[in-house]
Amino acid sequence: MGLRRRLKEKDSNNLEVPVPSDVPIAKFCGVEIFCFASEADFSEGYDNGETIFKAAKVQHTNSMVLQIRFGGTALLLTGDSDWKSWKEKIIPNFQKKVNSSLLFASHHGSRSFFTDENNDTIDTEENPETTYVESIDFIDPDITLISCGNFGIYHHPNEEAKKIYLEKSKNEQVYRSEYHAE
Repeated sequence: MGLRRRLKEKDSNNLEVPVPSDVPIAKFCGVEIFCFASEADFSEGYDNGETIFKAAKVQHTNSMVLQIRFGGTALLLTGDSDWKSWKEKIIPNFQKKVNSSLLFASHHGSRSFFTDENNDTIDTEENPETTYVESIDFIDPDITLISCGNFGIYHHPNEEAKKIYLEKSKNEQVYRSEYHAE
């Protein structure tokens, strides 16, 4: 986000922010890159149509989501995208395209991918309006990668989110960078 802000300040006329589309935003050497979400999706945040989101929530809802396809394999880069972006924009527009073999878990494996940050748990019955776990079924990952540091310091990944990733990834293939870093 900081880099994007600095680039905009430096030369906003030449900065191109991809627009979500079901056609590739780039193609080269057999690689196709798709954009499923970007900052243009939610220019103003809202909660039940009444209040404006806090800046942090807007940046998660506005997080860019890219998919890279090559040779029959798809890699999904979810950035810091949250449940709202997936429920209201990505799945309604790209549900047949988001299926990916490799999933980079959103926001270091935090629960914001599945539920609002204000919710205590990922519970669709308790918080049906602010929880959305169906996105993982559309993605249907073989492997989920979680980029995270020491849990004691950063509090990522969230334990509930990690259980969902384990359950939904083929053969419970979930790998965390804190254990697999070189």
